[in-house]
Amino acid sequence: MEQAASQVFSSTPSNQHRRRRAHEEDCSHHRNVGIGSDGRRSPGEASARRAAGRVRDGAGARRFHGQCPLRRGLGTQGAVATGPQPCHRRDARLDREDRANRQPCPQSARQRREARGDRRADHAARLLFRLAERDVGRRRDEEGVRERGIGALANSDAARIELEAAAEAARATTVDANVAPTASALADLTNRVLFGDLWQRPDLSARDRSLVTMAALVAIGQPEQLPFHANRAMDNGLTRAEASEVVTQVAFYAGWPRAMSAVPVLKKAFEGREAASQAATAPADLKVTRAGEGRAAAPEQYFTGKVETSGFYRGDAPARIGGATVSFSAGARTAWHTHPLGQTLFIMSGRGLVQKQGGAVEEVGPGDVVWIPPQVRHWHGASAEEAMTHFAVAEALDGNSVTWMEKVSDEDYPAGRNLD
Repeated sequence: MEQAASQVFSSTPSNQHRRRRAHEEDCSHHRNVGIGSDGRRSPGEASARRAAGRVRDGAGARRFHGQCPLRRGLGTQGAVATGPQPCHRRDARLDREDRANRQPCPQSARQRREARGDRRADHAARLLFRLAERDVGRRRDEEGVRERGIGALANSDAARIELEAAAEAARATTVDANVAPTASALADLTNRVLFGDLWQRPDLSARDRSLVTMAALVAIGQPEQLPFHANRAMDNGLTRAEASEVVTQVAFYAGWPRAMSAVPVLKKAFEGREAASQAATAPADLKVTRAGEGRAAAPEQYFTGKVETSGFYRGDAPARIGGATVSFSAGARTAWHTHPLGQTLFIMSGRGLVQKQGGAVEEVGPGDVVWIPPQVRHWHGASAEEAMTHFAVAEALDGNSVTWMEKVSDEDYPAGRNLD
């Protein structure tokens, strides 16, 4: 391999010319060959001319090749040297070694390709040697494992964990409703593999598996699914103090911002469980709200015309539903508004009008039911000629069930007058 590399190095033009020049001009007297005055090679002529030139320049017996044919040549001031003289560049021994170590330069593309092939072959051989060493090391490790009696891990023979049937049914229903329409394969893997296999493995308890999942969600900054797994963990025996300690522990390893982002999410999960617990322990009595109970005039900043409300009701937590009976005189209406989770209107009597922003005015009568989707800007009220009463139902999000906006102007409202 070193010989091939030396050949490639010597094949470059600069090295080739330099070595040839040194070979022909500086050391030609070693072969007793020189360049004659006629341009042809002649023994000894170049060496004699260089030696004479050095003597004429006053070099005296400066440095002559001891092995040169001119060892008896001119000495100081034209005298004939009587013994070996020192080499003008290096002593004879080093010069012989240099010539012995000098390799012929590749002169053809074939030789250069062969040199490159030798380098590649040598690289491949080294690579194979390393792979062989690695394989030998692996076999030694395997032998050591067998000698120590260390075996492969096997699945536990314990019975698989039985998850709560009602909670699993609710979870599967949620996945099928929210995930399957968009990613059916993901929903299938979630129900069949994740919760149908992994969560039922007995090697880790359901409590500890939820604990690990909570820590992972906080660590990667994805607290959206934290309420589900926090509730699942606490259902399986994790205490509130232990759940809080998870966030504190992760803060030191995953970063303060991620832990702080998980705190409000975990807080809502705690509050929801507390409210559900209170509702479960409270007496489950029926509530009846009588017609006309709590009748009062509606706030003028949210309504136009004469409007009365009565029969307010609100469900107990964790329910978020609430509603009231609203009576509009002719021409009365609400202001523009939206509902975070939507609203349902049951028309009890009279003739009413409903319109969403950018849509046509819809006429409604007794027995009609109107559904307004979440966050849809709309208004509703009585027609211009006849009063209307409806029962409105809406769910609250974070304690809020409606967002009021500007009133419906008189210029916009009369569109309902032209309905047949």
